[in-house]
Amino acid sequence: MLFKNKTRRMTAPVAALLFSLLLAGCGSMGQKVDNLPCPDTGLILSAASLTSFSGASTAEGEMVIEATLANYRGACRWRQEVLEFMLEVDVAARRGAAGQTLKRGEFPYFIAILDPEENVLQRQGFSTTVSFDNNGSGISTEKHVLRVPLEDRKNVRLHKVVIGFELSSEQLAYNRRHEKPAAPAPSPGKKTKAVKR
Repeated sequence: MLFKNKTRRMTAPVAALLFSLLLAGCGSMGQKVDNLPCPDTGLILSAASLTSFSGASTAEGEMVIEATLANYRGACRWRQEVLEFMLEVDVAARRGAAGQTLKRGEFPYFIAILDPEENVLQRQGFSTTVSFDNNGSGISTEKHVLRVPLEDRKNVRLHKVVIGFELSSEQLAYNRRHEKPAAPAPSPGKKTKAVKR
């Protein structure tokens, strides 16, 4: 079971996104246990950022708030026949020109576990709050534990963990119009590779 914070319903745009992934951008991460790697983990490129505007216009001056999945890292271990995957996710955010009075922002996101055929085994939604400093930016780190029962430990590397923001159809369309490849983090044990459709 994947747990922490409250559950959210899967929105139609994100559901469609999950079921049509190309996962070549994922990479294994974390500490190896018994010479077995953790599941491949990656961000969904089209859902790696969340931007809100004050109206229908997406001009820079109308932006209220923007958040990005800035980084993630994890490690895994076995407890009996259950894989425990400890995952930390960094959410960075900033105020836009139309959000100068905001003190904080709340951002919904999800984590999903895919089987070797890329079917969604588990999916749960979360929400994190980022408080803004005097420069209008901030970061929040969320910690999760994913518990995955597996019959064969050798199948660990065939599973995948994907992370993305919960987006409206308009936010998803905006991201797709402005997609840029995400660069991997240089530090060992940290990954910011993206999953592109």
